[in-house]
Amino acid sequence: MAKNKKSPKKKEGILDKITPPDNTIKASFSIASLAMSKELRWKLDLNIQKRLPKTYREYRMTLCFDEDPFNRRIADVEKKIKEIEADQNLFRNTKVMREEIEEQKDRITEIRKEMDQKKAECPKIEFLAEVDELKHRDAGTWVRLRIPDVVIPDLNDRKHWFSYYRAELKPTETIELDRGEED
Repeated sequence: MAKNKKSPKKKEGILDKITPPDNTIKASFSIASLAMSKELRWKLDLNIQKRLPKTYREYRMTLCFDEDPFNRRIADVEKKIKEIEADQNLFRNTKVMREEIEEQKDRITEIRKEMDQKKAECPKIEFLAEVDELKHRDAGTWVRLRIPDVVIPDLNDRKHWFSYYRAELKPTETIELDRGEED
């Protein structure tokens, strides 16, 4: 009779239980320039409102709708509602207080409606971008990227809407070596 042999179990260490960090950088941006170089490659100069902690050669770049400004406005109105509810001396009677609270809730509804309308007008734009040059400036980063030709029409169509967008940069060259393995 043959015995069932169990396959050796890999011993898990503390480092194996840690989930790898998400290296995606999410920040607002402004386009400094978009031009074709002498090599007939499109170059996009961006001012990113965040300092890139590490630099990679290539990023998967996504330009998508930025909900943060709208969420901050909603949070401000919700804070005002809580202040109204907490300060009973602010209003002479509860009817006026309830009306003020309802008015603030209507403002939240308007902000959400505006956010949904803007979001519908801001489709995602995704592409691979290769870093050509990078400089840290104050709290942000200036970066020159080489981008593919096919994305230029999308950028042109959305050029007046970029104030509602944010950039998401995800490195594509993340190589993880096993422990003990060398380059």
